Amino acid sequence: MSIFYALVSRGDVVLAEWTNAQGNFITLTREMLKRLDPFINKRASFFSYDEKFHYHIYVENGLIFLCMADAAYQKRRGHMFLTDLRTSFLNEFGEAWQNAIAFQYNNQFARVIQSKAQYHSDVSSDKIASVQAQIDVAKGVVMENIEKLLERGDRIEILVDKTNQLQDVSFDFKVKAKSMKTRLWCKNIKLMAIIIVLVLVSLNQPSSFLPLIFFS
Repeated sequence: MSIFYALVSRGDVVLAEWTNAQGNFITLTREMLKRLDPFINKRASFFSYDEKFHYHIYVENGLIFLCMADAAYQKRRGHMFLTDLRTSFLNEFGEAWQNAIAFQYNNQFARVIQSKAQYHSDVSSDKIASVQAQIDVAKGVVMENIEKLLERGDRIEILVDKTNQLQDVSFDFKVKAKSMKTRLWCKNIKLMAIIIVLVLVSLNQPSSFLPLIFFS
């Protein structure tokens, strides 16, 4: 996944160019430059007819930055390269490019194109990809923790449910126990009342009648 061709042009006038491959793509790019309006600012990416290569184009205020890369090379990375190329070109030549002739900057800038193409072809240089990879790892850890929390939550819900059931049973037991205690207390009171009555009655009767009272 690498950039193997790039150029900078003013309209269809190529100011600097670099490649590390062979093919008819140079002829194709010349035809492409003739069809581009250099004063309509835009970014574009498209595949070659056989879908083996990816073209990336950046047009801004009369300048055209173009590169070719493997089909698998990401569009985002291609435009990062072109943006970097534009910044370096304008820092180097300012507005002088407006009057430059064809390939005037080739000796100076072809090496810059090569260096930046190699840099942006290196996956490790893609900071966004690196950050994204770190985010993916962090996301995985978070999702794993969430799953554990959800599982723990299920167990907690079961425990809470069981606890609630125990509380309900305990409450019912207390209610029933209190009711039984009340009934037993009432029975004891009644029994005590009967005993007292019997004692009082026996005290008022002759002793000969006691066996009849207690055993009748």
